[in-house]
Amino acid sequence: MPVATPGSMTRRFGVVKKLHQQWALCDMLSLMSKKESAARDYERHKDAYKARAKARYDKLKNNLDFKKANRMRLKKWEAENREHVNERANVRQRKYRASDPQHFRAKDQRKYQRVKASPVRYARLLETYRNNPKRKHYSNRYLARKKGAVGFHTFTQWMARVEYFGWACVYCGVELTEKTLTKDHFIPLAKGGTDFTSNLVPACKSCNCRKGGR
Repeated sequence: MPVATPGSMTRRFGVVKKLHQQWALCDMLSLMSKKESAARDYERHKDAYKARAKARYDKLKNNLDFKKANRMRLKKWEAENREHVNERANVRQRKYRASDPQHFRAKDQRKYQRVKASPVRYARLLETYRNNPKRKHYSNRYLARKKGAVGFHTFTQWMARVEYFGWACVYCGVELTEKTLTKDHFIPLAKGGTDFTSNLVPACKSCNCRKGGR
């Protein structure tokens, strides 16, 4: 593979930056228009929506076939939207933990000490966290939420993004693996970048660190 020169890397960086700015703008406008349209429609016909839902519920609440079919539909939807379901569950869990942080902090510390007391379990835990792309994804999502970043993406969307770039570093072109893959926000979160997939690129650790907050 040819070695990238500083000039070629700079030109490539500029082109990709313009593309990502356009994609981020499209994501934002699409999300805002859909939410605003749905909210306006609901406010305009709120009573009709509520009356229609109540009438349907009263008609079907004692229908056993409907209940069974509804449970099957719910299971199918959860299986097809596992990432979304997990994210909602994580939100509920965070609210629950926020209600008594000291209790849960002490509970987590006790669990950590039990695991650390066993060298085998501790080594397995470290290996799981260091080389698991899904664990890295959730860790990055947590940091993005902590910084107040706009946007959201699932692990499946991130993996599709990596496949789109051919499992190669965007900046130097080196081939990536699950162990060397890192997630880079092309427009840094500190400079107003979003956490949508349009602002994400795969990068090797060296290029990601070198780029920093630029």
